[in-house]
Amino acid sequence: MHSTNKVPAAMTGIAMAAAAAGTVAYVMNHTTAAQRRRAVRRTANRMGVALDHMADTVCRTMLG
Repeated sequence: MHSTNKVPAAMTGIAMAAAAAGTVAYVMNHTTAAQRRRAVRRTANRMGVALDHMADTVCRTMLG
């Protein structure tokens, strides 16, 4: 009975992986190297900001 719950999750994972692969292929074919570098830097910067925010929130929550 438990396996029925895992099937939709697996299908969702496969669909997401396929979508990500399709997006990567599209970006590689439709952008220049400079555009990709800028996008990577932007994404890395956003992730850094998000991590800083998360760490700040965790510290405030734990330390009161």
